[in-house]
Amino acid sequence: MDRLNHSRKQKQLAPVKPCDVFDLIGGTSTGGLIAIMLGRLEMSVDECIKAYSGLIATVFGVQLSKIPMTLKGNVKPRFDSAKLEAAIKQVISQSGLPEDTMFDDGIERGCKTFVCSIDRHTKAMVRLRSYSLPDEQNVPATICQAALATSAATTFFAPVSIGKRSFADGAFGANNPVDEVEGEATNIWSPEMRELQPLVKCFISIGTGNPGIQAFEDGVPRFLGGTVPQIATETEATDRKFIARWARHFDEKRYFRFNVEQGLQSVGLAEYKMEGAIQAASEAYLTHTGQKSRVRDCVGNLSLKQKKTDESFATIQREYVANVAQCLSQAKAARRTFYDVPPTAVSSFSGRKEVLKQIDIAFSQVADATTKPPVLVLQAMGGQGKSQIALEYCRRSRSRFQAIFWIDATSDASVQGGFERIAKKFDPLAATSPRDRDEKIDLVQKKLANLEEEWLLVFDNYDDLSSYKLRPYLPTNGRGFIILTSRHEASGGYARPEKGNFLAVPSMEHDGGHVLLQNKLSGTNEQERSELLQRLGGLALAIDQAAAYISFHKLSIPDFMAAYESRKVKILQHYEETDWEYNKHFNDSEKQIALTAYTTWEMSFQQVEPANPGRKECITQFLSISAFLHPARIGEHIFREYHDTTHSSGWLELFTSISNNGDGDDEAGPKDSLRCAQKTKSKWLRSLCRKIIRKPKRTSRFIIPGREWKGAQFQEVTRNLEQLSLVSNTGKYSKDTGSWFSVHPVIRDWLQIRMKSNVRQKTLEESIYLVKTVTALEVTEVAGPDVNQELLNHVDILIGSLKAVHEDGFLDNVLVGTSAIDFGHYYRKAGHYKKAIELLEYALDVVRASSAADELALGLEYTLAVVYNRDRQSSKAIELLEHVVRVEDLKETHPDRLALQQELAIAFRENEQVKDAIELLEQFVNIQETSLTETHPDRLASQHALAIAYRENGQVEDAIKLLEHVVNIQETNLTENHPARLASQHELAIAYQENGQVKDAIKLLEHVVAIRETCLTENHPGRLASQHALARAYRENEQVEDAIKLLEHVVNIQEATLRENHPDRLAPQHSLAMAYRENRQFEDAIKLLEHVVQVWKGIKEDHPNCLAAQHNLAITYIRNGQADRGIELLELVVQVCQGINEDNRLSLATRYELAVAYIEDEQADRGIELLEHVVKVHERIKTAEDDPYYRLSRHELAEACQERDRNTLQ
Repeated sequence: MDRLNHSRKQKQLAPVKPCDVFDLIGGTSTGGLIAIMLGRLEMSVDECIKAYSGLIATVFGVQLSKIPMTLKGNVKPRFDSAKLEAAIKQVISQSGLPEDTMFDDGIERGCKTFVCSIDRHTKAMVRLRSYSLPDEQNVPATICQAALATSAATTFFAPVSIGKRSFADGAFGANNPVDEVEGEATNIWSPEMRELQPLVKCFISIGTGNPGIQAFEDGVPRFLGGTVPQIATETEATDRKFIARWARHFDEKRYFRFNVEQGLQSVGLAEYKMEGAIQAASEAYLTHTGQKSRVRDCVGNLSLKQKKTDESFATIQREYVANVAQCLSQAKAARRTFYDVPPTAVSSFSGRKEVLKQIDIAFSQVADATTKPPVLVLQAMGGQGKSQIALEYCRRSRSRFQAIFWIDATSDASVQGGFERIAKKFDPLAATSPRDRDEKIDLVQKKLANLEEEWLLVFDNYDDLSSYKLRPYLPTNGRGFIILTSRHEASGGYARPEKGNFLAVPSMEHDGGHVLLQNKLSGTNEQERSELLQRLGGLALAIDQAAAYISFHKLSIPDFMAAYESRKVKILQHYEETDWEYNKHFNDSEKQIALTAYTTWEMSFQQVEPANPGRKECITQFLSISAFLHPARIGEHIFREYHDTTHSSGWLELFTSISNNGDGDDEAGPKDSLRCAQKTKSKWLRSLCRKIIRKPKRTSRFIIPGREWKGAQFQEVTRNLEQLSLVSNTGKYSKDTGSWFSVHPVIRDWLQIRMKSNVRQKTLEESIYLVKTVTALEVTEVAGPDVNQELLNHVDILIGSLKAVHEDGFLDNVLVGTSAIDFGHYYRKAGHYKKAIELLEYALDVVRASSAADELALGLEYTLAVVYNRDRQSSKAIELLEHVVRVEDLKETHPDRLALQQELAIAFRENEQVKDAIELLEQFVNIQETSLTETHPDRLASQHALAIAYRENGQVEDAIKLLEHVVNIQETNLTENHPARLASQHELAIAYQENGQVKDAIKLLEHVVAIRETCLTENHPGRLASQHALARAYRENEQVEDAIKLLEHVVNIQEATLRENHPDRLAPQHSLAMAYRENRQFEDAIKLLEHVVQVWKGIKEDHPNCLAAQHNLAITYIRNGQADRGIELLELVVQVCQGINEDNRLSLATRYELAVAYIEDEQADRGIELLEHVVKVHERIKTAEDDPYYRLSRHELAEACQERDRNTLQ
């Protein structure tokens, strides 16, 4: 109450007493007396303590008898009941009430009070109340009688008579009256529903000490030997049972139990002279770290009390239940739903009743969260309307599903982008955090699995099954359903649970085509429409485009059919001559249908700027380049950035106008693009690229000087193409990116097919150059997720085309190599290491097998080595980098050689070749110290890297000296929250800790953590890494509870944001387990370490971190009394280390721990043999002076040998 009133005082609120805060106070025995004082007499806590102290001094000052029984063996009172009665009446009088005031005087009060007593005749528990209940019999007692009845402890006071009934101390029936309070509150506020828990905001139980009943130790032997111990244990047993029932309130900090654990064992009911001991024990209990937070939570709960609970709370409660039911119903109706589906591309949907019916049948069963969600496959050739059917089903089923998401499955990158978009819908914070894509996919699958209602996921256009596997992306549990659309018949293998979920979508000739044409072409007759449908093969996309063409040119169907036939013949002849083998994928009937669709698009294409051949050529080039990009989303910005960088392609004149202030630059071109692109590469690679880069063949005949980009002209061109159904407007626009459009995948195929092979090659080259130029720009690195995802999709598509055309002999090896370097760097920056490695290895094999320039091979090797380093394949990186250094044969001080060596040093460190890394870095730092200023960022970064290598090599003092130098300079020249400054301070703190300067480490890490908590998001890796490091420093400084609190925070954040096997997640879990062990929470430590070991085994069983986790788990087993399991695991770790490097520190530490375990397990000979081996190895590898395990091993060995010798003499 003091803390509550202190808080109120700060808010300028009046102090309150318990009767102002609590709606009900109940107690028994001494607790009953206190309940009466606080509740019925409305005392403050200080007034109650003073009154109670005076009362017990008066009552227990003199004993009537020291022997609590008569000569016949009957129990007799040891203290004078008259004195007790007089003392109670005095307390009542001092409160301003008459001595004979009734306990229930008929006046309603905010705080109700009751006490417990035992009816001596029936042995039943009786509640004496300061209020009345309609369905309960109340004993008419005065305040004094109620106080005497509840405190008439057997052997202490005589029984109390109220009317014709006799009562004794209620403690024998309810030593802990928490159940009585629960029952009474239920009778008051929930007599009908009997559901009290939802109504209780705060429930507090206060004990008298553990075990508080030991005061009876000098009573009757049989009475004290049986009854009293039972009472003592009943108090805490009752509390445990109560917490089990009220677990939610306990967890939600709404139930509190305060009971002094130590210090009151020797304090009995009559020990009034030990008031000081009681006060000391209570203060020690409340100020203990474990109780501070509970007291703080309790005060916070009580501070929310604003007014007394109304007497009509039973009615309010019934209304509350009804209101809750209504709210739940409304909440369900307004539940959080997700509908992320693209708008329907066609202007009207018709037919397809049978297909939609089959989908309904396939998805008719209620989803089972424990089984794999069913997958329904819609298969047909391109343009048959698969996507439109899926879109229509989504629209019709929107009310059924809690979530509907649409994913473009054209490529691996587009699927990953779709999952990132969904992750952002579920959790915007997690989606924008710096974590890899696998974690975001895992996040989405977990979120879907946890949805309480049904969901639908659509994977659209999974047409190239050989390019990537879709199955890892399919959720494996949850109340969901999945639709997959594909051109490929092999997609039927994805249908589940049976092949019946594979639907071949029919043409629209007899399924909605007539209605579609009737809606689009009014004034036509059924026969004309039937002929048109037959000519178009019922292909939905062709129907839509033909209708658009007819409407646009105001033709009749017969006029269109005449033009169609003449155009078809010409195009069929063209296909017979082409080298392009698209049609080999189709059988004869499919080939004919496909060509009819292409003929329709060709007819539409002829209507593009027919009166302006030059402009038509530019639009043709624009569409042709777009055909090699990812068709789903193509942004205006990539063409704008390409123009602003190169100014070199005439077709871009479509979207530009003469600048008012631009004179033009006749030197502009690929060289400018290279200069821009090279900003993101190393100095060495830039110089190498200058030797091998080659301008692509120009597809335009002139350069456009001094022209500005005009977004309105771009939008006009795409709108005209949209009218002819050649592109679709996505409806997306922003000032930074401009407008966006899409191309149907089948139209994309047609655009490529209609080119001659030499034109196709040149167009692909320019498409590659366009995307290479844009991805290399610095502005791309800070672009939003939409732009980066679009570019990744384009790169994926272009690489597939590049490989295909190169393998057909149409592209030279230099373009393959330079494209691999540029796209490899872009993949690396985007975190797609596996894709970068696959591309670079492919290109390197191509270049090595050809007569391409040696410089190009070196560039590929360097780029591949950089990616290997980032992907933790350091040994491969070292092999490549050392080869490049040898071949280049540059002077030691040459900037290119230094750049190579810096990357090689990173690889050495990753591969645990720390001494080799130090040698290179020292050389690098020495050269920079003569060529760069002291404050130059590159020089400081190199010194930072060298310091880390020093620390990893055990040269901690050298690391500290260098890091202090770096930090001092950065603190002078950089802002407090600059990432480089914080990184150096972080590393310096770790070095301090390893050097035994733990307090210095804590001080610096607390500073870093405080800064990062203000400028980084909660789940940022840098912020979490500093918190982890600070927790480890706390552990070393024996602040174990602080360490546990911080580590639990880090672990909880990472469990919500990182995949289960992410190394950044496993390290804090390992540290938390160690803190648990130090805090003797062995079971918690074992559970967490077993998890860490299991996950590491799934990554790499002989990984040092896996072995370290097993080492610590074994030690924890032993400390938890599971010696056999501990020894078995230590033996396993020793065996694995023997196969790797038995001289490393972990191997020696494990052998030491195993030897000690052997000795404690009475296997002294085995232990001594192992310790002798450990000592010899330390002395051989010259680590004896520095390693504490050497000194421990010698000490244990000496003691074990002495013990063995003593046993031998005996």
